Amino acid sequence: MINKDEIINSNYIFKANPKLSDRSKIMSRNMTLAEKLIWFNILSKRQLLGYKFVKQKLIFNYIVDFYCSKLLLIIEIDGPSHNLKIDYDKTRDEFLRSAGLTIIRIRNEKIIDDIEVVKEFLVNFINNRLNSPL
Repeated sequence: MINKDEIINSNYIFKANPKLSDRSKIMSRNMTLAEKLIWFNILSKRQLLGYKFVKQKLIFNYIVDFYCSKLLLIIEIDGPSHNLKIDYDKTRDEFLRSAGLTIIRIRNEKIIDDIEVVKEFLVNFINNRLNSPL
């Protein structure tokens, strides 16, 4: 388990490793096809239920594909490279979840094959989460 004070300030803003800043910018400018599809069709310009998402967000020692601070929600797009780093992804996800974040992983193929199904899933996920009792 992590000490949240080490990675989150009092305003629930995550500390970030500045050494990853250049890498994050490069990744943001060179999105995969699936990342472009979900970004331009669902996540950018508050298209998803009015929530603001950012791409290639630095959180501690990690770069996440898409992040919504209001929902504490990470959306990760998994392409073929993720097949080679299953253990890394598991460790990373455990760390991020222990910081209070929710992670949704979506396969490249799902986004490319049927973006509308992905959008419907995300809308339902957010609505169910917001409407569920605490």
